[in-house]
Amino acid sequence: MDTHGAPIIDPVWNLLGRAYELFGVFPALLERDFNIPPLAELYKEVGTIQSIQQQYSAGRQKQVA
Repeated sequence: MDTHGAPIIDPVWNLLGRAYELFGVFPALLERDFNIPPLAELYKEVGTIQSIQQQYSAGRQKQVA
């Protein structure tokens, strides 16, 4: 069950990477409905999303070239 109230766990990050691998990079939404952590923790999770996007964006650019 997704409560939108806990940190993102590694299997979900892996799933995001797999989705980018299969379908290309697309926007992702980081959602918290309660148990909102300090802003620094949210920025860290947003940074993880950006890193995964960059990893798969760079990989697709190499395939196209």
